[in-house]
Amino acid sequence: MKKLLLILISVPFLFGCAAEHKKKNDLSELNLKGHVKSVKVSSYQAVNKLGYITKGSVRFDNSFDDEPSRKFTNNGNLIEVDSYELDGTILWKTIYKLDEKGRKIESNDYKSNGTLDWKTIYNLDDKGNLIHSIYYNSDGTLSGKTIYKVDNKGYLIESNYYNSDGTLRGKEIYKRDKRGNIIEKVSPRSIMCRAIYKLDDKGNKLESDIYNSDGTLERKKTFKYTFDKENNWVKRIDYKNNIPTFILEREIEYY
Repeated sequence: MKKLLLILISVPFLFGCAAEHKKKNDLSELNLKGHVKSVKVSSYQAVNKLGYITKGSVRFDNSFDDEPSRKFTNNGNLIEVDSYELDGTILWKTIYKLDEKGRKIESNDYKSNGTLDWKTIYNLDDKGNLIHSIYYNSDGTLSGKTIYKVDNKGYLIESNYYNSDGTLRGKEIYKRDKRGNIIEKVSPRSIMCRAIYKLDDKGNKLESDIYNSDGTLERKKTFKYTFDKENNWVKRIDYKNNIPTFILEREIEYY
């Protein structure tokens, strides 16, 4: 389950350097401005003290709204993703290998003890679009694969996840706005099968509505931000049904 969740989180950001469109690297796909070298994320329980939202205990939340820490090349391509335990130790790490054009061709995922968990090989078409990923266990056996569909601008519009025996494990369909930002995600085979996002004029997520397969609203999350001089957010407060739940802080290092 953890492996599938990590794949789902990372998939939209594998298309930052696909075709020649406005999102030319991973920084722009992740809505990061400026010459970013790394982003380290710390997350805390939100505590409401007489109307003031303050940081509580450190927490780790392995969810789609959580933010792992990331490192980038000088050209803005993602080369490492890290997630941490509550005590600050590494929970898992992903290292990407790039080709001469800065496109991802392989990634290796490591456990907290540094041993290999699984490997992913990325296959591109002649236009540079990612068309499928193949996953291997640490012993080299096949774990599964993902087949992607893109639009005529190279943006990801559909992902299909398969088990090693070829059976379909999951599907996601993406809708984007005119700027290429994901505003809706549908997972037909999931219990919580639809997510709708509202963004501000900078591309930051303001609201996330998650719906069950019967169309009922599972949860509504909203987000409030504090920005640095580059207009990247350095603090985010997450609200669930208007109740503050988490505070995320980002330490951004620039080249």
